[in-house]
Amino acid sequence: PAAPAQVLDLDQVTELCAGFGHSCALRRDGSVWCWGGNSHHQVRFARTNAVSRPMHSGVDRAAHVSCGAWHTCVLKTDHSVWCWGDASPTYRPARVALPARVVEVASGRDRSCARSSRDEVWCWTTRTRTPTRVTGFEAPPAQLAVDEQHACAALTDGRVACWGDGYHGELGTGSALESDTPRVVDGLRDILRVVARNHRTCALARDGALWCWGEARTSARSPSTFVPQPPTLMTRFAPARSVALGENHACAVARSGAVCCWGQNYYGQLGNNETSPPDAQHAPSPVLW
Repeated sequence: PAAPAQVLDLDQVTELCAGFGHSCALRRDGSVWCWGGNSHHQVRFARTNAVSRPMHSGVDRAAHVSCGAWHTCVLKTDHSVWCWGDASPTYRPARVALPARVVEVASGRDRSCARSSRDEVWCWTTRTRTPTRVTGFEAPPAQLAVDEQHACAALTDGRVACWGDGYHGELGTGSALESDTPRVVDGLRDILRVVARNHRTCALARDGALWCWGEARTSARSPSTFVPQPPTLMTRFAPARSVALGENHACAVARSGAVCCWGQNYYGQLGNNETSPPDAQHAPSPVLW
């Protein structure tokens, strides 16, 4: 739909995540419910390629849920991490072998990262499934964001550090080079949260300022045509309290409670009850409920 529609048979939701074609919700009782594309059993292990209504994933006692493109991960109340879909050798929920108590899990297209109670960060892909520790942070990480080929962390001192592929400018360092070591993004201060998706990154500051950088496509019909965008203040958006990135669009919740979205609208992803040509670019506009 081009305007928001209520998800049926789902209540008491405390957290949501969305992958490439599926979504999941964490309920207050710790159960995880998912729906959408199930070609890789990312909703749950079942003989169906699509689930039109929320289905219990088979996972309970969850504290947080995170969606990759074709996999889903949860942090359980016992501080263990479980993943299913592409991230599991059997596609069923499997525990990730992490050496410490985990306090956060974040998933990107085909990879996930976990932050431990000892301020360690471990990352793995759906192919290797073997966690590797990320080192070199200038301050302890406080929150993680994971994309297809890069990841970022909001640090406890208010700065942001990114690592991985920088070809599209997603590291925010002014260089197109990749970096195995987290590199601090210059000019950002007092950052509370960072998000990453599709070679882009956004950071939300304590005062509601929103900064974004990375890939800016010039044509949806020519995906290889892009202009790397340095960290840019989103001045046309009111002070925000949260932000989320989609494949080619973004949405933010203003402190007033209003939801605004911007980017491409070919599939009606801006929620303005319209669709637009794939090349159209949009300034932030209110979602119509």
